[in-house]
Amino acid sequence: MASAKLAWQQDTDALECDVHKTKDDHIVVIHDPDTLRTTGIKKIIRDENLNDIQKLDAGSWKDPKYHLEYIPSLKEILATVPINKKICIEIKSSDCIDHIDNLISESYLQPEQLIFMDFDINTVIQAKKVFKQSEILWLYEFIPPLQENNAQATFSMIIDKALAVKADGINIEINPFIDGNLIKRVHQSGMKFYTWTVNDISVAKKLLQWGIDGITTDRPGWLKTKLNLL
Repeated sequence: MASAKLAWQQDTDALECDVHKTKDDHIVVIHDPDTLRTTGIKKIIRDENLNDIQKLDAGSWKDPKYHLEYIPSLKEILATVPINKKICIEIKSSDCIDHIDNLISESYLQPEQLIFMDFDINTVIQAKKVFKQSEILWLYEFIPPLQENNAQATFSMIIDKALAVKADGINIEINPFIDGNLIKRVHQSGMKFYTWTVNDISVAKKLLQWGIDGITTDRPGWLKTKLNLL
């Protein structure tokens, strides 16, 4: 919760989070499928109930002052989103979708405040069917790292595949081969272009000049200040 609150304090435009489903069908905000990296104790999210997961100390690894931090539920995070801001939700497994939909229905958030994304193209397809009025992005990570000799062919594949499933946009890992022509090409195809993770001012400036739709960063307040966006 502390990181979400800090993001809003820094006037970020949107909050990005990853979600998993617990044994008792709650949706929790955590990147990994287990709690080891976050709490030092390994609990598999899908095998544990929400109450047991939230008893774990998820903050002391960062600083003793965060010892009361716990793994939040998506319901709790949704309640922090200001009326003029957005939340980007990475759906870690497709069995989360219906439960997320229920939480959204119970919240005050509007469809335009919600962006959903995943690396699994089948989850993108399913999300398109459920969240019809919100943006659905296909996430893409370059493993192994992109090389000059295969960059354009890879970009073409990403665009074609995203179009085939009617994704609203792509959200690809930052790399040296992104340029204004690529962003224009994606826009001309009718999709939006996002990238992650950018903590370099010069890179961010170029992306904005090229018309990027969104940048994921670890330092939103600092980056907006440097870019004179505050």
